[in-house]
Parts: sequence; C-alpha cells; structure tokens
Amino acid sequence: MLLIARRPRQMASFSAFVCATVTVCWGQINTGKITGTSLDSTGAAIAGVEIHATNEDTGVATSTRSFGTGEYLLNFLSPGTYKVEGEKAGFQRVTQTGVMVNAGGITRINFAMVVGEVRQTVEVAANVLAVTTETSELSMTFTTKDLDRLPNIDRNPLYQLNLMPGANNDRGSGNYGLNGGENGSAVGLTRNQLASLGGVDANANSVLIEGIANREPQNAYVGVAPPIEGIQEVQVYTGKYNAEYGFSGSAVVNVVTKAGTNEYHGALFEFLRNEKTD
Repeated sequence: MLLIARRPRQMASFSAFVCATVTVCWGQINTGKITGTSLDSTGAAIAGVEIHATNEDTGVATSTRSFGTGEYLLNFLSPGTYKVEGEKAGFQRVTQTGVMVNAGGITRINFAMVVGEVRQTVEVAANVLAVTTETSELSMTFTTKDLDRLPNIDRNPLYQLNLMPGANNDRGSGNYGLNGGENGSAVGLTRNQLASLGGVDANANSVLIEGIANREPQNAYVGVAPPIEGIQEVQVYTGKYNAEYGFSGSAVVNVVTKAGTNEYHGALFEFLRNEKTD
C-alpha cells in the first residue's frame, strides 16, 4: 500500500523536473551569456568579485559573484548591448561598455582588477570584433542594422541566407517552385525564401522564431516571416551547433524579435520598387 501511494508523488516530481528542464533548454536559445574570470595584477584568481551587467537599452541589471576560481557566469540575458562592471573592496571598479550579447551566444569578458578604492573606476571599451572562443559552432549573425541596410527586394529577413558562404537557392538547392512550393515560400513572394547551404537540401533547414519552430512539418512551409523593423537579429548556424538546435539536417535559422526599450521610438519609411525606377 505504501509503494502504491508513493508512486504518484515520484512521477509528479519527475514530471515537474522534466518540464523545468525543457523550459530552461528552450530559454537558452533565445538568450545569451556573459562569462569570464577575475584576476589580480599577478594573475591570481579573485573570488567574491561582484559582477553587474546592465542592458543599455532597458536598464535591466543582472548580478552575480565570481567563484573561488575567479570564474563567473551571467546567464539568460536578453540580446542587446550591455555595460558590465566588476567591483570588490580593496580594488578599483572596472567597467566595460558596449558589450554585445547575442541570442544563444557566449560573450567572454575578463576583469583585471587593480588595487585601489572602489570609488576609482577603470573604464574599458569592449572589442566589437572579438573572436568567439567559447564554442566551435559555425554561425553568422545579422543585426537589425544589417537587415535594414542590406539590399532586400521583398524585405524578407530569410533572404539573407543567400549571403552565407556556399549558399544556393537556384538549381540544385532543393527548391521546387517559387510560390507555395516545398521551398518554404509563401504565395506572392518573388523568389525562394530558403537557400541550400553546403550542398544540403534547402528543405532540411530549421527556422525558429524566439526559439519556436516556424515550419509546417509536412510540406516545410515557413509559417511567419516577421518584418525587418520588428527583428533584433537573425542568426544562421551552419555547423557544430549545440544539441538545443535539434531537428535539423542542415542550417538553423533563429529569428529574435525586438524587446523594446525605455524610450518611445518608431520608424517611418516608404518602400517602392518597380520597372520604371530600374
């Protein structure tokens, strides 16, 4: 009798654990991380350094402390530009501005702590061209500025796949028609949305919006193509990506929409293209 009474509790606990685990995995696709080490002038690790990351657009702050090894991790950060600060009693505060965080990405920021008072601040500008060393994945990110400035006849963000190395959306790409075919195109578009990358059929690409699958499973149609004005970034993973991007035989396209800021803003534009202006 006791065993029968306990089994539902065990199953309920296991189910809750599985649900919580799945929620975390999906969340990591749409958020980024900042990690690094805190060292003194001799290269020794400093524990207990308070690390603060503040989103420069929204003002949302996330904090943590470095471990005994000097390592720290700030997880589940919304994509954007951050100001990252490190401080501890007996050391000068170190501030790094312009730190970019991409969805699914890992940004490394190391702190070289200098002996002094906390009220003294050392400011460092982040290197926007820094090479990602935390993962071996092959990927490319198109920011909202890239999408707005690059030529795009239909203002469809998925067309930027054609700028990737080895891209092909013509013969031999696995596309079977322009409008409503199995290439993922919707009726009314002028060309294929998806491209073959690395010689793999275009139908094998996965398309995600906010980490949610965005392709009709039977015919591989793309469900929604958000307007460029509403997109924060488009990431294209072409190889060695993490297991969280499963169910893909080729590239993974992850579309991240804008989250808004503390200021009112908008955009007004007129888009005209016809044969008379060619």
